[in-house]
Amino acid sequence: MKISVSSIAFKNLEELLNFFDSHRKMYLELGVNLSKRDISKIREKDIKISSLHVPSPKEPLLPNFASFDSAALEKSLTILMKSVEVANELDVDTLVIHPGYALDGLLPTDSKERDTLLAEWAEKEKDFIIYESFSLTHSQSPKGDEILAGSRPASTGSSRGHAGVG
Repeated sequence: MKISVSSIAFKNLEELLNFFDSHRKMYLELGVNLSKRDISKIREKDIKISSLHVPSPKEPLLPNFASFDSAALEKSLTILMKSVEVANELDVDTLVIHPGYALDGLLPTDSKERDTLLAEWAEKEKDFIIYESFSLTHSQSPKGDEILAGSRPASTGSSRGHAGVG
């Protein structure tokens, strides 16, 4: 079993490197916060990599394959292919990708900028949003018959960061 921690869980590269110095059996998910230089330093330290989260290395924009905008889709594909190339260079066989957002265009990688943009969009498009705030944990996942009946599990707030066991 691999236990993996996302690079997003760390305040900076130094904290990440220090953690993996003392936790050599852990795996790292390369997250959207890492530069090419950061990834090189991680390779130098021989940290085991479980997966690569697209986009990695860091890009100013997140891919959005849910967009109807052809330029956004083309840029999304370019971002994905850069990440695939890095994954191949690092011999990483697992990519993590979120398909995007139900709006056209691309969103900033920076979470504060992205949250601001999404809040502005939600205010303008509130008639089209079913649930403005909704997160779901595995234990709350609706069963097939609940989905068909249209029920919705109670929200417990959102979770920040990633950790995986696989």
